[in-house]
Amino acid sequence: MFFTTNGAGTVSHVGIYIGNNEFISATSSHGVMINSLSNSYWGPRYLGAKRYL
Repeated sequence: MFFTTNGAGTVSHVGIYIGNNEFISATSSHGVMINSLSNSYWGPRYLGAKRYL
């Protein structure tokens, strides 16, 4: 999953989808976390996803 956190609309953060509308990612401020795509911070910053096998 790709997110923009810099306001420029470019990919600046990535996460791994784990199901049930949730993803796991690492942040510099909170370490590794599980978040929801419905979260008011991450939801609007979601850019898209790509499946890799």
